[in-house]
Amino acid sequence: MVLAGAGFSKRFGKDKRITELGGNTLAGRTINLYQMTFERLRIVIRPDDDLEKLAPGFRAREQDEVIRFEMAELGMGHTIARGFSSLGWDFGFLGFLDMPFVQQGTLDELVRVAMAEKPKILRPILTPELKTISEAENRPAAGHPVGFSKDLFPLLSSIQGDVGAKAIMYSHAKDVKNVSFDDYGIVMDIDRPQDLVYSQN
Repeated sequence: MVLAGAGFSKRFGKDKRITELGGNTLAGRTINLYQMTFERLRIVIRPDDDLEKLAPGFRAREQDEVIRFEMAELGMGHTIARGFSSLGWDFGFLGFLDMPFVQQGTLDELVRVAMAEKPKILRPILTPELKTISEAENRPAAGHPVGFSKDLFPLLSSIQGDVGAKAIMYSHAKDVKNVSFDDYGIVMDIDRPQDLVYSQN
């Protein structure tokens, strides 16, 4: 799992990654969530980040990796590219540190499908019923984490700017396997302080 977390929280107004959430920080809660499902994490943060402040109590396992990316200001695309560069995995998921509400069962199922079916791209989407709730109306139906086979790592490693992996998804649309989930957390990234209200629901 590649966790991109080197952004600057411009819409949030302060560093959202260290905002308190459920007795942890937002970033810490997200990292703990993914550690419970994925055997390996590659976390991309900024050079000046205080890791203990970012994720109190975080303990990297032997197979985990924390990358301090010196060009984070160039945009999310560059951060994703750094996360997937020189990656020796057969399959890798892309997630973000500001998405702490994905359900554990969703992550477990995504890993199961990836191992069993070996798709080129694996994407979680909201069930049609959940897309109609008020919180989801203005959010995309497709969410994260998105999985990619190693064949696409070179393309992911060449992303630039702030566009993310959308262009790769579009150019390989026929290779995308969608899996539906009744889990609003797959589209719930924290952009504004009011987004944290969801954690109380």
